[in-house]
Amino acid sequence: MAGEVLELQLRERREYQTPSGKIEFVSSRAREMGARGIPCQPELEAERDEFTLLNSSIPKYTHSQFTDVYGPIPQIVWVNDEDAQAVKIQEGDEVVLYNERGKVVVKAMVNKKVKRGVLWAPRPLTGIGGNPLNVLAPCVSRQIGGGPAFSHIKVRMKKAAG
Repeated sequence: MAGEVLELQLRERREYQTPSGKIEFVSSRAREMGARGIPCQPELEAERDEFTLLNSSIPKYTHSQFTDVYGPIPQIVWVNDEDAQAVKIQEGDEVVLYNERGKVVVKAMVNKKVKRGVLWAPRPLTGIGGNPLNVLAPCVSRQIGGGPAFSHIKVRMKKAAG
């Protein structure tokens, strides 16, 4: 703050803050504690007409504050082409993602980028009607990190009326 130049104290390039002192792709500490060495997504059982909704950050939008710079986050959901055909949804259709907690309206992007039974949307989007995506999230915390369980969202999808 005073305008002085600070020199970072770097560690040796071969020194890592892991029990082995090496890069660990499998956590030895987690295994010692009786957990899996690599985090994994548990299989989620779904009804025939349910989808697992996933979301993640996208370039330019690692957080909602970047909407001030880049504009609104795209109000889209990726839908597998076979799922879209089964529920009679086409590219660009407005769809309602809903469950017992709420609903969000977005536009369908039909592609093969997600597998059957999975939907993907950018985080943290606000739907066409103004509802944020997190209204669909359950009120439970993730096992790793304790944050919202966005990887456990079960939704149904239908074409929006209109």
